Amino acid sequence: MIDLKTILCPLTVAASLSAAQPSLTPPAGPVSVSGRDGTRIELSQATAPGDADSVFRISTPGSYVLTRNLVVPSGMTGIEIATGGVSIDLNGFEISGAGAIGGSPHGIAVPLFPQAPGPVSLINVSIENGSIRGFFTGIDLDESGNAAQLRTTTRQVRIERVEVSDVIRGIDVNQDAIIRACQIDATALGIGIAGGVVSECSVRVAGVGASGVAADNAVLTNVRVFLAEGTSSAVGFGANNATITNCHVQFENAPPPVTAFSVADSHLRGCTAIAGSTQGQGFSVVGSGAHIESCTAIGFGTAFDVTGQNSLVRGCAAIGSATPAILGAGVVAIDNTF
Repeated sequence: MIDLKTILCPLTVAASLSAAQPSLTPPAGPVSVSGRDGTRIELSQATAPGDADSVFRISTPGSYVLTRNLVVPSGMTGIEIATGGVSIDLNGFEISGAGAIGGSPHGIAVPLFPQAPGPVSLINVSIENGSIRGFFTGIDLDESGNAAQLRTTTRQVRIERVEVSDVIRGIDVNQDAIIRACQIDATALGIGIAGGVVSECSVRVAGVGASGVAADNAVLTNVRVFLAEGTSSAVGFGANNATITNCHVQFENAPPPVTAFSVADSHLRGCTAIAGSTQGQGFSVVGSGAHIESCTAIGFGTAFDVTGQNSLVRGCAAIGSATPAILGAGVVAIDNTF
């Protein structure tokens, strides 16, 4: 067993915010309900009346603000965004659901539009500054129905300074998204993104087959993933056609098979993978033209497993691993410590 304390301090994941009792009294200071002059609109039944499956449903573009904690009944979504051009400031408050399993589906989500002739895309949506807990999915801005054409996606999305906990899935978005300075604690998926940027986030997942970050066509920077004890068949980062810089994965005695970075056709630089003992894979990289530079794997069964033509492994290190590196034909290795 490797003493991680002598190698790298464990990943610190912020604790979930304590549940506050709901208050019907807004914080001191006026909150505009006009919005026509660019000021914020208080989220209420008057400005965003809910429907059969949501507490609030925003159907008019504008800048909205939450002025109290929101407790969501079982079977309902907290806030449904049914139009583009919407910003939501959670204002430091919490949206809490009835539980991740058999409770509330979404903290914030987009609805399906059954009458639409095809997929619907909502443009320009932002969510910031608060916490969400106790849902199947914390924030779901990529909703699919049973029919192939029944889908609602979002573009030009910004999610910042949001803490999501006690969920199955944390944040799920589609394309043109920016996720920054968020903290996720989930059992199946931390962050799912198909096009965009994730930066300065921390993710903790604890569940069989869990994935910290699943990304396609994305840029990932300074993201930390912690796979909790008992998390088997798990992946820290699963990515395709991604640029991954200064990202880190740490396992806490997670049983194999586990993989810190499982990527295809991607570039990685300055990343670190740490396992509690010699198990699983640190970096599993496939596809043509992959670059892995200045990365370190500590305590894996296989530290680096890289295949594919025209791939480069440079300046990397394997420490305390049973098999330091498996490099396929056509992989160029320069200045590594294996």
